[in-house]
Amino acid sequence: MQKTTVFFISAAVTIVAVIGVLLGYKYLLRHSTDLPDQQVQQSETSNNIVESNKPDEITKPELIINGDTDTPKIIDTPENSVLASINIEKVTKAGFMDADVKISSFSGAIFETVDLGEYNDDENLEYKILENNINSGIISELIFPDEKIAENVYQSIKNKIDGISIFTVNETNQYGELSFFANNAEEKNSVFLVVKKGTRLYTFHYPARNHNKIKNLIGLI
Repeated sequence: MQKTTVFFISAAVTIVAVIGVLLGYKYLLRHSTDLPDQQVQQSETSNNIVESNKPDEITKPELIINGDTDTPKIIDTPENSVLASINIEKVTKAGFMDADVKISSFSGAIFETVDLGEYNDDENLEYKILENNINSGIISELIFPDEKIAENVYQSIKNKIDGISIFTVNETNQYGELSFFANNAEEKNSVFLVVKKGTRLYTFHYPARNHNKIKNLIGLI
């Protein structure tokens, strides 16, 4: 009997608390809708600026997968992007001597003349390789949610380049899962290469003398 009494008392307290919360929430909703009109009236009469209570926008953290642990990390600049697959260690290992790598956001164009502005997303990157302070290659890295999308974009880029008169597409599939060279009639001593690897597309524009080094780099990414 005593346990039953305690149970009903506890249940009653819980119900009262829930009702109180619901009523409070309903009150806040009702009065929050009235607040903007009051603020507008005050601003019209006093010419004072009404500050918004909306919190400042928070940068969404990028997740780094470390084994079974998801560690949030904010990407501040392309230079410290955890999505970047190319770094100075790989460039040096590929054979570039006294090298430096400049990382920036994707410019929206490849091979200087091919507009890919529709893929100008924040996560996409561009690398400029310097060897002895000499421009030795420009690489674009486009990152997609899955391999099917990456393949579709690869085909789209190939078709777009094939429609530009100065280029001749030569699909060899020598690198990654898919790849083609875009031979440029106006730049005989430069190589233009597009490669799909997994969920990423890479475009390479470099002097022909660096072909073996770029080939090594592709094997490292």
